Amino acid sequence: MTYVRINGNVKEIGNFVFLECDALKTVELSDELETIGWSMFCNCDSLNEVKLPAKLKAIESNAFWGCISLEEIVIPQSVTSIGQQTFYCCYSLKSAEIHANVTTLPIGMFESCYELEQLTITSKITSIPEDFLWGCESMTDFVIPETVTSIDAYAFSGCTKLTKVTIGKNVKSIGTNLHKQKVLLQI
Repeated sequence: MTYVRINGNVKEIGNFVFLECDALKTVELSDELETIGWSMFCNCDSLNEVKLPAKLKAIESNAFWGCISLEEIVIPQSVTSIGQQTFYCCYSLKSAEIHANVTTLPIGMFESCYELEQLTITSKITSIPEDFLWGCESMTDFVIPETVTSIDAYAFSGCTKLTKVTIGKNVKSIGTNLHKQKVLLQI
């Protein structure tokens, strides 16, 4: 199976539904879909195209864990809940946009996304969580939204090419080992 189209009024897809569907390349989700279940696309090695629907409310933990061919993701504003390590080990992910209606992002959301170069966050998040961009070796700069008040430990560890982090004026707390490489923190 290389292509899946979910039509109609499907609002929720359960856990592990497409777990390890190695040949799955493209997914079209129902416009009515509200929840992507735990590990729904976990280890779908060939998955490189998925458009999240505008009515989506929740992305459970590990939903796209190990989708090593996924190159781009846009999280719509309708999303109010995102689980931990959502995109863990999505090695080919180059671009991500978070427009979700959340104030917190999960631990390790983009951990080990080695090719991630561009991350845009328009959400009103208040913190950058632990291991948020751990191992994102291709990222060179990152702008922390003005709404952020704290940056947790190890948020940027292993980001070997990261040379500039722009920190907004509202940040009051920065955790340990923010980044083990030399980085210019611009406040």
